[in-house]
Amino acid sequence: MKKAAAGAELQFIPSGRWRWIVGAEYSYRVFRNFVSIPTQSASFFTNGSSLALRAGAERSLIRFPERRFTLNAAASGEFGTFFEDPLGRYGRVEGSLTGHWFPKARGDDYELQASVKGGKTFGMVPFDELFTIGFERDNDLFLRGHPGLYNGQKGNAPLGRNFVLVNSELDKIVYHNGLFAVRLGPLLDTGRIYDPSGYFGTRNWLWDTGIQTKIRVLGSFEFVLGYGKNLRAGNNSFFTKVSR
Repeated sequence: MKKAAAGAELQFIPSGRWRWIVGAEYSYRVFRNFVSIPTQSASFFTNGSSLALRAGAERSLIRFPERRFTLNAAASGEFGTFFEDPLGRYGRVEGSLTGHWFPKARGDDYELQASVKGGKTFGMVPFDELFTIGFERDNDLFLRGHPGLYNGQKGNAPLGRNFVLVNSELDKIVYHNGLFAVRLGPLLDTGRIYDPSGYFGTRNWLWDTGIQTKIRVLGSFEFVLGYGKNLRAGNNSFFTKVSR
């Protein structure tokens, strides 16, 4: 698949608790070199262009400074149309709850994070509009024992129209100086992805566990090096991430 896209996005921050996002995108996709594609699933691989409108909101629901706990919520929606049959109008919605807690009364020696996410699509969507749960550079639906790439190509992680995902991790500072801090801790991910077509999705709940190291430089840039294990299949994987 090759895809080209262009769009624009506006962000509004009316207060410290709210953030709004609106945008639009035009895209064009081409699928090539099919191998053994069932006739019933051909609609997922339709060439053509689309126009989509997007909107989202983020809100801080709970802030307990004395307990050092926060709970944030986010929701987004995408509604658009494709200009090639058999595709047409479609929609995608996502939502999440994220909790963040420092157990100690002072300092950030320990840090606990957990999130619950869910998403659903409506209408006929092409292959690239399906949700993917796994670990790769441009995906934020982490299932850290399921690498999203195989031999450098996408398509290795589970994907489908609808999903539920839970992520959790606990970090402890093992080294700290004026320039950088090193955190180490376990992780646990679980989720399932569904697809009514039967060609995608997973039959069972997936469970991944592992350990990760976070190297934060000057309190800004963060490098993540991790090891994840797929508890159902027994596969192992290593992952990296850079953020700020």
